[in-house]
Amino acid sequence: MCLILSLLLLIVAAPAWAAWEFVYEGPTGTVHFDPATLSRRGNIRSVWVTWQGTWLDTAPSLSPPPPPIVMLDLIEFDCVRQQVRKLSSSSQMGGMQFGSPTQTPNAVWERITTPSAATLLVKVCGL
Repeated sequence: MCLILSLLLLIVAAPAWAAWEFVYEGPTGTVHFDPATLSRRGNIRSVWVTWQGTWLDTAPSLSPPPPPIVMLDLIEFDCVRQQVRKLSSSSQMGGMQFGSPTQTPNAVWERITTPSAATLLVKVCGL
């Protein structure tokens, strides 16, 4: 019975992950976004983004290496000013459940400095 339930859950969950689009792969991990969650408010775009990778600064010194990390973030972009801010973040390590999201209602707009954020800006803003 447990096997049947697991297979059913896998079949139902697979299309949800299939909707996520690749953004960027770099030395610290891979970034995807869910276009179904993209919302527009004037020049502002918000979208859910996932990052999967490891912390490179600690990984080489640890034996065994740390488990993979997955972060799920709600990101907001200002398409005109080309700035970004993180509204919510949640993470998991090594297959553990996601923790409670950290909300940042007063998040400060920041200049885009990473290749993954720049690539995502182009995708969600249509630049």
